[in-house]
Parts: sequence; C-alpha cells; structure tokens
Amino acid sequence: MVEDQGKEEEKFDFTGEGEAVGYISFDQARLLAIEHSRGHTAFYGSIYAGEPLVWEVLSAKNREDYYEIKLSFRPPGRFRGQPGIDQFIFDKTGGLRVRQMLDEPTAEPIAEPTA
Repeated sequence: MVEDQGKEEEKFDFTGEGEAVGYISFDQARLLAIEHSRGHTAFYGSIYAGEPLVWEVLSAKNREDYYEIKLSFRPPGRFRGQPGIDQFIFDKTGGLRVRQMLDEPTAEPIAEPTA
C-alpha cells in the first residue's frame, strides 16, 4: 500500500442542513448585497449619499466559486424613471470581491399641470 506523502486531505465540516461551515448560502449572499448597499450609500456619490434608497434583487447567479448578485436601487416612493443597477460578486465565504455600479438612476421629469 502506497501512502501519499506530503498531501493533506481537505476536510469540511457540514451543518445539519448539509451546508459547509464557514460558507454562506445563496440566500445569505442576496441579503448581504442589500445590507452592504444600505451601509455604504456614499458609494453612489453625493446625489444619493445619506439619502434613503430602496433595493431589489434583479438577478442572482450561483457560480462554482462565487455568487453574482445584481440589485436595482432608487429613491423610495413614487419614482418616475429607471432605477440604477449595482453588481456584487461575493466569494463563497461571504467576502466582497467586486462591487460596481452598472447604471445610475435616471429620473423622468414630472409634467407640470396645465392651467
């Protein structure tokens, strides 16, 4: 019997639900993207920094080594226009690897009532 010298097996611990300990779930990655956005609004520049915003998950992809999450963001209430879009990439342990704004919100002017 030949032994593999110098090689150590990777050992993973699992929870009762079958998830690896230390790794975040796909659902946790979506929540983490929203939580990060809420806590770091200065990323949006002076127009939206410190302003209340609303986020919604547009898409979420579970890749082999990472999670890719796209969020829309906009001011709350009756917003006329197109929301902005953020992209997040988290590694499977929850580390933020990439955050980038793909599009800024564009507000449509509200028509003035005619007399």
